Amino acid sequence: MAIISIAQTAIVGLLLTFVIKPARRLVHYKRRTVKWHDSGSMLRIITCVHHPRDVQALISLVDSTCPSKRTPISVSVMQLVELTSRTSAVLLLNNGLLSNSNFNIPLHAQFASVSRAFESYEQDAEGVFTQLSTALSPFDTMHEDVIVAASDHHAALVLLPFHMHQAVDGALELTSHPSVRIVNERVLHASPCTVAIIIDRGLGDLSHCASILRVVVLFFGGRDDCESLALAGRMANHPAVELLVMQFLRKDSDTNDNLRDEKEIREQCVDEEYLHELRERSGQAFTIDYRKIIVANAEELVEAIRMIEEEKKGLFIVGKGQGVAGSKLTTGMTEWSEFRELGPIGDLLVSDDFGSTSSVLVIQAPLTTSGFAESVGVAKRGS
Repeated sequence: MAIISIAQTAIVGLLLTFVIKPARRLVHYKRRTVKWHDSGSMLRIITCVHHPRDVQALISLVDSTCPSKRTPISVSVMQLVELTSRTSAVLLLNNGLLSNSNFNIPLHAQFASVSRAFESYEQDAEGVFTQLSTALSPFDTMHEDVIVAASDHHAALVLLPFHMHQAVDGALELTSHPSVRIVNERVLHASPCTVAIIIDRGLGDLSHCASILRVVVLFFGGRDDCESLALAGRMANHPAVELLVMQFLRKDSDTNDNLRDEKEIREQCVDEEYLHELRERSGQAFTIDYRKIIVANAEELVEAIRMIEEEKKGLFIVGKGQGVAGSKLTTGMTEWSEFRELGPIGDLLVSDDFGSTSSVLVIQAPLTTSGFAESVGVAKRGS
């Protein structure tokens, strides 16, 4: 039996190399983001699922972007499964259906549960088109499947579930394989499009008449925060979404352009353009609550965010990075960060010490415009 198992694993490895795994071809990939996406065309999203418990939050996020016939969304659902000798023998050689082993029954049930949830959502929603697939790979190369899918589908956004989930007492506990965190980090390093990590603390179903999702964007500036603003702008069209945008500015910051570097000046111009565009749209198709908060240091910043948390928001949207000016406010916060893949503000919001009960969506704009081969190299160097 041992010899048969080894032989099966070797055969499967060859199949993955020549059939399942896409070739590492160098393909130019034009940077795609939610902001740069043409509003008249279909928004393409990759949603990654490790376990059925990830599904409700992912569907709620997709639905919150207000898909419709005029603004359709294509959702490519990837069920990510660790490839082992047992999964390879059962799922590849037996097509996942012919084995009646105790191992295959729960795994097949998991696939069916995820498929039913997204297919049901597609039937009930308007302007949503789903495509389901299963990616089998070791955790060490699982990020490559996601990167290739994002490139092949010309995705503007990849949604990743966090590796921890809320426990009964409200704290986050490790419920996924620890390597899921590494997969997320490598996707962040190598994705050709925007990536968002969702930390779910009970996102509700927006299809219910009484459901209201109170969303707050913590805006400091920079590419990641601007992409957060772009996604929130789509959410604001949803009748069940209430949006608050909070812009943080540093007290006594340099107002003289001669005292600031060119990058910071240019970044601020882009930030103001994004904010102005969103404020212009407010009052026409939807209403946005906009507030500006001036803080002197990280301590005042944390206290201001804590006051927002007390308003019982359902979802915080934050950029992983806070740009040139915003990073001056978060200086020192990374020293005690537990989850650096979330950035300083995202890490603060998920920490047990902060005590937030809201879900968090951490967004990162693409780091590279290069093809798959170079992207994978970046991921491996950054791991």
